[in-house]
Amino acid sequence: AMGVCNVAKVLPVKVGDSQGALADSDIIQGIQYAKSQGASVINASFGGGGNNALVKKAIQAASGIIFVVAAGNGDENGQGFSIDSAKSGVYPASYALPNMIVVAATDNQDQLGSFSNFGAKKVHLAAPGVSILSTAPIQATAEMAKYNVPTRYAYLDGTSMATPVV
Repeated sequence: AMGVCNVAKVLPVKVGDSQGALADSDIIQGIQYAKSQGASVINASFGGGGNNALVKKAIQAASGIIFVVAAGNGDENGQGFSIDSAKSGVYPASYALPNMIVVAATDNQDQLGSFSNFGAKKVHLAAPGVSILSTAPIQATAEMAKYNVPTRYAYLDGTSMATPVV
């Protein structure tokens, strides 16, 4: 039997500055642009900012779009924690909106990465996110230089590496 394949529209849109930092306004503008272009899925592999009612409202207003969201990469010591019980929350993952799929990171043994946040209520699934070979900027950002991440290609860890897999 023949199946039907639905291909999502892929928009190679980057928001943020040259160092990879995102302002809330960048996130909102990116969502609005993707929505105006008919996107059906947004890879939201960013996080770390605080709870922002405007970002939450922008995600809610894009109810026809699925947001694949990074669960976050742990505390200041790099240790993952449950975002179900986190007092301060991890955003946007902690919004728990119906059009969001929140993703944790696993290793090559299908075990949760030690840095990966998790949660039975707010995290929906896990995908490979440890030692993922990925392209990297040709010119190192300040954060890449700080952690000696090579340019062009690098093995990277993070829930931001797991979200594009989903």
